[in-house]
Amino acid sequence: MLFNEPVGFKNNCGVRAALEDITYYPYHVHQDILETVCVLDGKYHIFNGVHELMLSSGDVYFFNPRDCHKLERVSDSGILLTVQIDLNRYKNHYRRFDKNGRYDITRDSFFICDSFRYENKSYLDIRHLRFLLARMLRLYRIGSDLDLEDLTKEFLSHLLDHYQDYYYTRLEDGRYMIVQQETPVYSHARYKRIYRILDYLYENARQKITLKEVAEKEYLNPSYLSTHIKQVSGLTFSQFLSITRCEDAEAMLRNTEKTIDKIAREVGFSDRNHLTNQFRRWFFKTPAQYRRELLADLSHKDRVRFDTFDQDLADLIIESYLDSY
Repeated sequence: MLFNEPVGFKNNCGVRAALEDITYYPYHVHQDILETVCVLDGKYHIFNGVHELMLSSGDVYFFNPRDCHKLERVSDSGILLTVQIDLNRYKNHYRRFDKNGRYDITRDSFFICDSFRYENKSYLDIRHLRFLLARMLRLYRIGSDLDLEDLTKEFLSHLLDHYQDYYYTRLEDGRYMIVQQETPVYSHARYKRIYRILDYLYENARQKITLKEVAEKEYLNPSYLSTHIKQVSGLTFSQFLSITRCEDAEAMLRNTEKTIDKIAREVGFSDRNHLTNQFRRWFFKTPAQYRRELLADLSHKDRVRFDTFDQDLADLIIESYLDSY
């Protein structure tokens, strides 16, 4: 199933910035590309893996590398500021974040902004994000590559410092949503350990893993470890392992033609029924339904639709972002 979409970068700093009104964009994936959207005007329905969100004026949202996502405008008109960054261009710059030099921003970073949860979109953090994005657009327009590259490094550093901590919360309809940590919990040594354990689970979810084995590996009491995994991630150990395997299965459903039985075994489930039950828990549909819906959406590539927008209004909003911080 091919829908990896390349991005054409017109400069040497691996950045594309644009104002546009996308009325519909089918499911697609960008490899190693961080895509940030800022809604200047209107409302947009975002589909991003297990998550379905509504973004409105002032919201900022990150599509991380390899996120399967689509977008649909639900208001009469709209304006989006979209900034795409080729993380391969900056991966060497961020090796300093890992003392062993193993940190890879294209693989190890995950950014989350949940401004859509709040009515007040003017608080300082979001204002600063919008300011940085508006500056990137301005530098992109005038072709100032060196300044744009420096600003992109500043932007990525800001995301690494403030937009990586997240946890899962359950909504009223039973769905789970990834949201930002309200406090920087990982700065404490014990939380750093828990994050390392969660990374270990992500990397080894296809294997048979038990809470007891992980606790022994970390010289921790299983009950203590279970409590802190729930505290940091918002999920129990078994829930975290389940959603990790289901996300792995989701990627295989869209990237391969393997049978659901084979996918179930490869991602760590005992059989197809086990995968189906767990997949429905997180995606509210079966793996077969998910694949059918995705294929149907991909069969309509001609449905990519853009619309004209009020350029004067867009420029006015961009100026307000630049002046407000």
